[in-house]
Amino acid sequence: MKDNNDELVKKFLYLQQKFMDSGGDGASEGREWNEFVKQYQPDSILRISAFQIPRISCFFSSGGWKFPFKVKLSGKFEYVNFDNSQFEKEFDSSWAEFSECTFRSTIFYERGNFNFSKFSKKACFDGAVFKKDAHFFYAKVSGEMTFCGAKFDGEAVFAEIEFGKDLENILLMDGAKFGETVYLINFSYQSKKYEGSLKSFSLDRVNFNAPTTIDLKLEKCPDFSKCHFLKKVVIEESWQIDEQKIDSEDEPKFRFLKKYFAEQGNHFKEQEYFSHEMSARKELLSRRFKENKLSCAWFKNLSELALFFVYKWTSNFGMSWVRPFIGLCFSAFIMWFYIKVPTENHFGFFNEFSVFRFESISFKDAILKTALPLSTAREFKNSLLVNLHCLINLSLIFLLGLALRNKFKIK
Repeated sequence: MKDNNDELVKKFLYLQQKFMDSGGDGASEGREWNEFVKQYQPDSILRISAFQIPRISCFFSSGGWKFPFKVKLSGKFEYVNFDNSQFEKEFDSSWAEFSECTFRSTIFYERGNFNFSKFSKKACFDGAVFKKDAHFFYAKVSGEMTFCGAKFDGEAVFAEIEFGKDLENILLMDGAKFGETVYLINFSYQSKKYEGSLKSFSLDRVNFNAPTTIDLKLEKCPDFSKCHFLKKVVIEESWQIDEQKIDSEDEPKFRFLKKYFAEQGNHFKEQEYFSHEMSARKELLSRRFKENKLSCAWFKNLSELALFFVYKWTSNFGMSWVRPFIGLCFSAFIMWFYIKVPTENHFGFFNEFSVFRFESISFKDAILKTALPLSTAREFKNSLLVNLHCLINLSLIFLLGLALRNKFKIK
């Protein structure tokens, strides 16, 4: 590779200084640079050091700077702006440090190498196009990093990225498109005061048109519900879900993960996320109940909310067999306690306790006997309690069977 670094750097520094002195929009400097580089062969290389120029601005409203050769950045840069620029050969900023950088609508025709780079404040790649591979191995990010609307035609690797210092750091990939193999692996959060997970990670409307591996250390469960996976995706779960923090808006993301684990044959995870989905649904009904007071919708939400509460506390949405079993034991104890109280109409413990016996006193007989209130008042009360007890026990037995079916995947 031919090294014309001195000539290129000299011209580059001159135009950058000219732009800062003029205070214009940079259009004339950009056009002059684009005309200047036409004389250089693609095997040339431009090396830019932060010691020579800590602030770079290669942007103007009607276009961007063109680099028909390899570009190598090194050192600590205060500010870098390559918006709308075109890198026709490899762009290499490995080991470079950026306080703030922006690559909006930048086109990388060859590999974009950001391995081991450090981003202190904000790194913006919104609308950037990576025609070949984009590598972010072991990058360190202390602020916001965005790839909203970015397009990755080649292999995209985001692996071993370390997020630190700022508790509010976020990674946004809303509307991004991935064309080849995608790796989102082992994002971590490291600082002197805190060790944990990435606080916010957004994948709204992201298109994965290639095999995808997602193995992230995240504080919150990410939302994949608006993503489009056209080929095989591997999601390694590494986040914890706090039932107390489930929100009404979490239902779609839990539904997606439920379907994903069902397709993977992981029945236990499928049932777990079904339970989370139902919890989110319960929160949604609770919110609607509070919003629609004294209306038809209010009564409808009240009935659905009551059903969800009962379903939740009696069997954790069909996930727990322990809860209905404890409910059966408690019901048996209550009935035993009631029957042991001396009454004039004692049916016997084994007769009244049996959850399968309705014939002791049927509802029909109880209603007919109300015509004789003086002699049958106690029998009528006992019949109601017995049949109510049987109904509750049958419901608990059903929930117990449902939980066992879900646990062992009985069809």
